[in-house]
Amino acid sequence: MISIKEIGWIAGFLEGEGYFHSQKNTPYISAAQVQRQLLEKLQSLLGGNIHLYKLGSLTESPCYRWSIGSIRATGIMFMLFDLMSPKRKNQIWTAIQKWKSGPGINWKGKLTHCKNGHEFTEENIYRHPKRGSRSCRICNKNRDAYKRSMAKV
Repeated sequence: MISIKEIGWIAGFLEGEGYFHSQKNTPYISAAQVQRQLLEKLQSLLGGNIHLYKLGSLTESPCYRWSIGSIRATGIMFMLFDLMSPKRKNQIWTAIQKWKSGPGINWKGKLTHCKNGHEFTEENIYRHPKRGSRSCRICNKNRDAYKRSMAKV
C-alpha cells in the first residue's frame, strides 16, 4: 500500500515532470528524466514501464521515459487530481473525458455495431487471437472480396 507521504511525493514529481494525456482514447501518464533512479522509484510505487529514448539530434544524452496506461492510469489520475495544479487538472480531465467518450485500446465497454453499421452479434464477431480485439465478419469478407477482385486486374 502507498503511504500518504509517497502519494505526496508522486504528486509533486508528476506536477513538475509528468504529463497526463490520452492516446487512442486510452489514458496515459508519463514522465521523462535523464536520471533513471527517480523513474524507478515511481515504477516501484505505481507500476508501469521505463523506456530509453533519445531527445533528438540536439543532444547525445540518453533520456528515460516512464509511462503507465489504461485503467491503472485512470485510478492514479483520480487519486492525484485534488493535489495537482490547474494545468495538470486540465490534462487529467481531458484524458479522462476522452476515455469516457468512446472505445480505446483497453476499453471494456462494448460497442453494438461496427463503423459500417453492422450489428455485433456472436455470429458476426471475429476475435483476433493475439490482440484480443474484435472486428466485423461482414466487413472482413467484403474487404477480402475487394482485395481478390483487385488482384485479378
